[in-house]
Formats: sequence, structure tokens, C-alpha cells
Amino acid sequence: MKCTSRSQDDQNLIKTELSNAAKMATYANTNLGGDGPAKTYREAFIPKVLLDANIVDQLKTEYGLGADMEADSPAKPYSFDLTCDNDSNFCKNGYYAHMSDARSTLNLCNKWFDDLRTTSDLLVGCKGDSAQYKNLQDFWLGKAQALLHEWTHTKYFKDGSDKTLDYAYGVQGCLNLAAGSHKPARRPNGKAPCPDSNGDPEICDPNLAPDNADTLAIMAG
Repeated sequence: MKCTSRSQDDQNLIKTELSNAAKMATYANTNLGGDGPAKTYREAFIPKVLLDANIVDQLKTEYGLGADMEADSPAKPYSFDLTCDNDSNFCKNGYYAHMSDARSTLNLCNKWFDDLRTTSDLLVGCKGDSAQYKNLQDFWLGKAQALLHEWTHTKYFKDGSDKTLDYAYGVQGCLNLAAGSHKPARRPNGKAPCPDSNGDPEICDPNLAPDNADTLAIMAG
């Protein structure tokens, strides 16, 4: 782990949240095809035409691969370097973290440490009559969920196919994507995630949902 600029507590936190992200992927791999909440998630975030085509089996395979990713572990089938460089362009543009599949590097920005919630905080804060966290959007702002989001930006996670992209962010954005009503704005680099023939923003194809990083991270949460 190349995060010597962070305190030992921060480095321990990174390891804990990496483990939590792997647990989320394992849970999704095991339970995504079940009834109850899993069915609700599937039907909300994945278009029916893809569910009818048994895409759940593909997604379970992907989550299984994600659960086996690990930082700084050459013995793993996909090992990545973990850095904490807040001077990267992505960090300067307000991102929490970013993954480079080509360099097998996951970089954490200061916002990952400062703005996102720990898994333990989320678990404690969602209990009781006066729960602090009551909806899925609250859990979207979790450190482990952000890590899982970044893992999906690798071809390894996607089982050798193209890695995920960022067509939609947040719970509502992902719901809209699956419903065929999501028209994302241009990214900081000026490009439209779903361009029309002129390169201008257009409504995204809902069948892109399984290839959207936040969709996969939210469904695992």
C-alpha cells in the first residue's frame, strides 16, 4: 500500500474497508438470485429484458471475481497497487477515488477519507427508531461501496469483457438508467457518457445498466 502520507489509522481503515467491499461482493454473488430484497434490487436496477435473458448468472460471476480482488497481494488473480495521491486530475475534479486498469492502480482521494461513511458507522446508524441512515442513498455514500465501484472498472471484474463505465451516479440516477430515462450531463472532460450522433448528451440505453459501475456497487450494498 503506497499511502505513507496517511496516518496509520487511515491505513488500517483502508484495509478494513477493502475487506468490507469484498464481503459485499461475496454477499451479492451468493444472494443476488434470491427472493425478497434481492428481487427488488434486480427489478429496480436491471431492465426486465436482461433479467429474462438470465443476466443474473453473469452478474453473480462478476461479483464472485470481485470478491477475490485484493490490494498488494501478488498471489491473487488480480492484485492492484493502492495509492493516496490527492494531486491527481480526478481528485482535483472532485472524485472520491479512481481506478486505472491499465496500471492496476486504485487511487484514493482525500474526499474518500473526508466525505464518505465507514461501514461500521453505517451499520450502527441504520438501527433503531431514530436511525440516522434510512435510505439506500445513505449507503451509497459508503467507503466500501466506493471501493467496489472502482473495482468494477476492471476487465477482471467483468470476466474479461469491457470494464464498467460511469453512465449514472447515485441511486436515482441508476434507477433512471434502468428505466430508460437517464440523460447524463457532460463529464469534466467535456464528453457525454451517452452521446448522440453529434456528440451531445442523449438518453442512455437502459441495457447499459449492468455495465454501470454505480449500479453494480448499489446492488451489492
